[in-house]
Amino acid sequence: MAASGGAGRGKSAASQNCQRCGAAHHGKDERFLESLGKLRRSYLTDLEDKVLSLLALETGG
Repeated sequence: MAASGGAGRGKSAASQNCQRCGAAHHGKDERFLESLGKLRRSYLTDLEDKVLSLLALETGG
């Protein structure tokens, strides 16, 4: 039983690390999207379109 308690604590710490990591990635995503908006062009490359689609899926937007 002690082993499962230790695993629970480890999972909680890992979850906290993921939340911090996710917040850092979110800031990078925002900067990336801002940079796309500053390009002043009327099209998106296939890669940009795919990235934006993935971000929309992950954020529920």
